[in-house]
Amino acid sequence: MREGLKVGGGEVLGYRVLFVPTLFADEDGFSRTVCTTSAQISCSGTRDCQDCLYCNWTWRSRDCADSSFIYDCELCYECINCRHCYDLKFSQDCLDCTESLFLHDCIGCAQCVGGVGLRNQRYLWFNEQLSATEYQSRLRAWMPLSAAQIAQLEAALTVLQKSAPVQADFNRNCEACRGSYLENCKQCRDCYLGQNSEDCDSCLGLISGKDVTLSGFTAYSELCYQLLSGANATRSLWSVMSWFSHDILYSDCCINSSHCFGCTAVRNANYCILNKQYSREGYVEILPKIIEHMQRSSEWGNFFSADLSPFCYNETVAQDYLPLTREQALLLGYRWKDMPTPVTGQSSDDSVRMSTISGRAFRLTKQELAYYSRQGLPLPERHSDERQAARMARCRPFGEGW
Repeated sequence: MREGLKVGGGEVLGYRVLFVPTLFADEDGFSRTVCTTSAQISCSGTRDCQDCLYCNWTWRSRDCADSSFIYDCELCYECINCRHCYDLKFSQDCLDCTESLFLHDCIGCAQCVGGVGLRNQRYLWFNEQLSATEYQSRLRAWMPLSAAQIAQLEAALTVLQKSAPVQADFNRNCEACRGSYLENCKQCRDCYLGQNSEDCDSCLGLISGKDVTLSGFTAYSELCYQLLSGANATRSLWSVMSWFSHDILYSDCCINSSHCFGCTAVRNANYCILNKQYSREGYVEILPKIIEHMQRSSEWGNFFSADLSPFCYNETVAQDYLPLTREQALLLGYRWKDMPTPVTGQSSDDSVRMSTISGRAFRLTKQELAYYSRQGLPLPERHSDERQAARMARCRPFGEGW
């Protein structure tokens, strides 16, 4: 855990993400923090996506499932940190790859199976060069993939990865930056998953930001500090979900608003304190008095106290990014929800599955069943929460040791 990040009175989460409303979405099933999307199921942090299932931090993508941190992708499955990819499966850290499986750190590859650090290759099968005819013949022999075959290919990729050099980071076109998964950034320090940003510090999930510090999941924002979920925000401090707003202090869910303090769930509001409307003159007169009181009580400059969260720690996606045990969470002042004992056993309903890891029951929707059938994929053997936890464990900087 990073040191020096504070929320309220304790060492934190640095980048806590809570469930927040879904905006501008159509036919969205149980998603959170999504914008201009349609027909999604259980996605978080997505924008301009369509027909995606169980994805997090996914932008401008369609027909993708069980993937994390992907941009401009289509028909991708079990992918992590991939950009501009089409029909890519079981892959990580790839760019401009198509119709391939089990790739890691590959760029510009097409119709390859099993590869690490490849550049502009075609018809490779675990580093064996094949002709187009040989490749298609071998691929047909393997398709459709079974769960056992997937495990076999994953094991072969792991062996290949151990013999390949590992990049220190996955930054592209960056200047004076420290972090990983940065693209077209300048002077960004301790930042991860960022694009087109400048002069930012200690941020996670950063799109086109400038002078943003200690913030998580912001886009097109500037001069923000300890902001979680910001879009087109300016001078938003110690706040959650400031969208198309400026001069927001200690507020939650302010949209198209400005000059708000201590407000929650407001739209098109200006010069408000605790959701009460003031004149400009009244706001300017009262706000310094509130700040002075908070400075005396040592509240000013600290994020919201964790006890104000309506959710327990392990109910939020914070557990995905900074997993804690029950004991650790309670020690840090967070609440914890003891989950019910999983329902186990067999079901006559084909859409009901039992996790092979925990025995936890889960149901596959019609959209999921149709997706796996179209893609020639076996039905998942683990609950979606377990699948996402496994992806996050493989993804730097969230994996072991961060």
